[in-house]
Amino acid sequence: MKTTALLAVTAILALAGPIPAESAVPGAAGSAATVGIVAEPCDWDTEYHRTLTLLGENEADWKITPLPVGRGGKALMEQQRAEIDPDVDCSDVSSVVKHEWAHLQQARLYGSHQAVLNAYQDPSGAVMEFAADCTAWRLGATYQPYLSWGTRACDESWPRAEARRLIRYVTPGLTPIKTYVDWRQGVSS
Repeated sequence: MKTTALLAVTAILALAGPIPAESAVPGAAGSAATVGIVAEPCDWDTEYHRTLTLLGENEADWKITPLPVGRGGKALMEQQRAEIDPDVDCSDVSSVVKHEWAHLQQARLYGSHQAVLNAYQDPSGAVMEFAADCTAWRLGATYQPYLSWGTRACDESWPRAEARRLIRYVTPGLTPIKTYVDWRQGVSS
């Protein structure tokens, strides 16, 4: 019976086409790993450009450049530019871009790096990083280095409201995100 069911699932999935890499959960029932379907390989450039397009960013304001070890990205808030390290793992590229984009949105909304720190009443910058990770998480990021204690804190009222404020802020001259799916709530905003 299990063999018949597995063959039926395999046939249905084969008709549906390949499972995107980000949808496959290794070892989960029905995942690519379980039914033998090979997920499409991750392409760094495709992830990078797709994410910038999704966010409505001008690619001229983003640079791929080596950064110090342990730094996947860097937002130059005063210049409204961002840098991404080419050694970021392909599976994390979209998450890192979304995190750095959140920092640019913070500066766009509040005016400058210092204004962001003042608005968050935290000179250490920890709250700024937390807010950027929560924003990226709400946009579907799977890698959040500043949320080592878990993503549940992002569902508290202030982080949720701040993430939505950053996502909805329309920067003059840039294409706004017309609609986005709050991946953690399952609703469009």
